[in-house]
Amino acid sequence: MEWYFTNLPQTLPKGITGLRDNIIGSTIELYNKVQTSKELLPTPAKSHYIYNLRDLSKVFQGITKATNKSFANESDLIKLWAH
Repeated sequence: MEWYFTNLPQTLPKGITGLRDNIIGSTIELYNKVQTSKELLPTPAKSHYIYNLRDLSKVFQGITKATNKSFANESDLIKLWAH
């Protein structure tokens, strides 16, 4: 993420670049909670997708595909992360 925020053609506002560490930490925390959740374990009657590190990397890949025109303010980056 450091490379992404420093190599955009135009500089992003400080509020957006300041969210970088929070986004990384929140993504990892969410992944760990999904991995350790007892409610999300598959059962024979209800199978579902099991998350892995590839899913974690896709979150960051999606964010880095956005251009600096995609972010008018901090909430735009948060919406992209949540998506």
